[in-house]
Amino acid sequence: MISSLIPKSDSIARASSMYARGMTTREIQGHLEEIYGIEVSQGLISNVTDAVVEEVKLCQGRPLEEVFPSCIWTMVKVRDEGHI
Repeated sequence: MISSLIPKSDSIARASSMYARGMTTREIQGHLEEIYGIEVSQGLISNVTDAVVEEVKLCQGRPLEEVFPSCIWTMVKVRDEGHI
């Protein structure tokens, strides 16, 4: 099962994240098999996503803030005796 390879809270968070990004249970199943080499039933994935679907809907439907903090980084290459 997932929990033998990935900590339970991490596996739930990963599956929830994939679901929140719009991946289907079949896509999540394929991703887990491809990346972790494990086979997981669509039923198990459905159970995990069903457990967090309300939280996902709340997050997706929350009102946006008027102002979001942002940070802009400007990088400048500087050579010092041949090293960057």
